[in-house]
Amino acid sequence: EAQFLLDRLNSSGISTTQDPTALLNLELKENEILEAGDWLSRRRQSPSQPLIALAPGVNQLANEWPLEYFVKMAKRIFSFIECEFIILGGKHDQDKGKKIIDSVNGINAAGELSARKSAAVLRHCQLFIGLDSGPSHMAAAVDVPSVSIYSDRDNPGRWHPLGKNHIVIRNQVPCGGCRLSVCNVMGHPCMKQISVEKVFEAVISLLRQAKS
Repeated sequence: EAQFLLDRLNSSGISTTQDPTALLNLELKENEILEAGDWLSRRRQSPSQPLIALAPGVNQLANEWPLEYFVKMAKRIFSFIECEFIILGGKHDQDKGKKIIDSVNGINAAGELSARKSAAVLRHCQLFIGLDSGPSHMAAAVDVPSVSIYSDRDNPGRWHPLGKNHIVIRNQVPCGGCRLSVCNVMGHPCMKQISVEKVFEAVISLLRQAKS
């Protein structure tokens, strides 16, 4: 979407940068990053382990991946690598965060952090896993490798995270491009047919890249 809008400006004779990733700079201050580190140090139970961020919340239900999938995925990751999780999102995501953290080692920060503080906390994470929502773009803005799970409701690629080291998992279905905010197809196939195993494989791929 960012590239599309920049192209529209250029075609109208308004000169702009050709690199949409330049739009990602949040200009986080050093003190914001340090404060986020201090905030984490007071809450982390296993500070020597990798920190993985999860954002299970969405504004549009058509973009929702089942909560039980998030729980299974977190358990699967934890069985592969000893790590700590942090849940990011708004106050409406607190219950989802609690259900995930009840099953694995981590911090439920949903509803506790401003947008900028969430971005600063992400700077301390090794990986981000989320959906078609704001936190996915914040992770991209601070250059954190991410796995993003997208519905097929919109044009492929339109709202994908900018930059590199991002894996977008998307299941194309016959009803794709519906633009619906709430899915009206039985079984919500574009999201529920994305398996925990497929997401886990993408996560492990990025973790191995980071290790190497």
